[in-house]
Amino acid sequence: MKLHRSLMRLRSLATSQRLLPLATVAGAWLLGGAAAHGQIDTASYWNPGDGRFGQFIADLGDVNGDGTSELFIGEPEADPNNVVNAGRVFVIEPNKLFYWIHYVEGTQVGAEFGSAACKLGDVDGDGYGDFVISAPYWNSATHADAGQLTAYSGKTGAVMWTFEGSSANEELGTALAWLGDVDGDGVDEFAATRPNDGEVLVLDGNGDKKYAIVRGPNVEFAAAIARCDDLDGDGRADLIVGEPGFDQFFPPLLDCGRAVVYSGVDGTQLTHVAGSFAGERLGSSVSGCGDVDDDGRGDFLTGAMETDKSYTDNGSISLWSGASFTTLQKIYGEDDGDRLGFRVAGLGDFDGDGVEDIAATAKEGGDDEVGRVGVWSGADGHELFSWEGSDNNGAFFFAEFGFGLCAGDWNGDSFADLAWSDPEYAFYPYGSLEITGVCNTFIGAPSAAENYGAGWPGRFGVPSLTALNEPVIGSPISVTVGNSLGAPTLALLMLGSQPANILTSKGGTILCTDDLASFIFTVDAAGTTFTEDVPWDYSLATAEFFVQVLEADPYASKKLSFTPGLKLRIGIDLP
Repeated sequence: MKLHRSLMRLRSLATSQRLLPLATVAGAWLLGGAAAHGQIDTASYWNPGDGRFGQFIADLGDVNGDGTSELFIGEPEADPNNVVNAGRVFVIEPNKLFYWIHYVEGTQVGAEFGSAACKLGDVDGDGYGDFVISAPYWNSATHADAGQLTAYSGKTGAVMWTFEGSSANEELGTALAWLGDVDGDGVDEFAATRPNDGEVLVLDGNGDKKYAIVRGPNVEFAAAIARCDDLDGDGRADLIVGEPGFDQFFPPLLDCGRAVVYSGVDGTQLTHVAGSFAGERLGSSVSGCGDVDDDGRGDFLTGAMETDKSYTDNGSISLWSGASFTTLQKIYGEDDGDRLGFRVAGLGDFDGDGVEDIAATAKEGGDDEVGRVGVWSGADGHELFSWEGSDNNGAFFFAEFGFGLCAGDWNGDSFADLAWSDPEYAFYPYGSLEITGVCNTFIGAPSAAENYGAGWPGRFGVPSLTALNEPVIGSPISVTVGNSLGAPTLALLMLGSQPANILTSKGGTILCTDDLASFIFTVDAAGTTFTEDVPWDYSLATAEFFVQVLEADPYASKKLSFTPGLKLRIGIDLP
């Protein structure tokens, strides 16, 4: 019971010190309609109006200088000031209860401002990250649907520059991808698609054109683009471009699709990977995903929504080696029509095993066929989590669950976080059905239990302090204390929120504070095991605490033996 009370005190401490700033906010009850395995819901944000809120979401990096990343949410079909489909955008701080720091409205009818965005790095040198937003159906003075890119200061939200398409129906900026400083001039570059021209344009953060990659119209080139870590060994990031309508001639595979990899420096084609089946449409989505196999080269993901493997249109995602361009993992949709691979995202380390993980959307997956989001281990491909949309017995409705998908680290704990959106989400806020759209973030919160520091021996050596399992929200945790004396003896357990390293006059080292609890108990001759429940409280996720036990042992120096320290991080249940 003392340990349980200490855990409750730890929850209070974590909340007061904002160890878990991504607390559940008003609106998080929306997740009642999302079935999940081991979900941690940290925040939900919805916006009244049928403007496809969340059609596009992206991690913008740190645009306000607070040390954590911000989240972009686009609503391209919004009607601000009754300007139809002008679009609007929100730059949100998930780390602070989804407080928005920038809000910008489109001004032109039908331009769909907010269809895509990406970070630019610190272009103006003010210490804040900047960003660019597209309006692909912007009409220039001379060309309809030419498209427009607008760059904004992260610090002030002021417009830095604009860049317009140069031809009719160009739809510049249908997709955007940040590349980083690929030419070494101190200014980051980014890529923007011209899908109707079959072209990708690379510009720098000042809006200056660097080069273009041209494939030609009517081939679905640049249906998706993404940055990936260095593939060709030049130390610069590279670019992946999806082409789902690609036809392979030998052996003949119509619409097998492909993903083409280009040098980020100058657009030179490095290689391509193609689908294995006719009609697979690989390249519907693409993403970089870090160096999963730890070979020094970046790896990447592709989605193929129309894969037929055991089922019709179950879809697939593939994880590719950036060194050998062979498949590291291939994961298929679970049922007919799942269409897995609609969105893919390199996630970073979500489960704490030191290996990058991956996420993807099955567009029509789940029992209600309105979408499913999954997270898989990059190490071996097994599923870590899944969420799926449902109608919660008619209380509210998901329609395009996981339409938007992106990864980031929004609480600054170095573990990957995930966001997904549904632009057609609807519920009954005032007695009648209203389409609002919704965006949710989920924290990566792997549990951990590990010893640290050195103990101090007694009669039969250093007493042990062992966690029999990792601390998981809502589950029991068991910790065993070994006995250095070989007979029942008194011991002092210390439980703290911080580690310590204090050499004592008794010869041992104090390895933790005791600001949470300390109590005396009897260690049985064969050892004693404590078992307590971790409260079912999401505010405890990722909180850490530290344990050490000192034992009375007349054979020890100064008659006290010390266990090593034990660090426990409360997390989520990963299979």
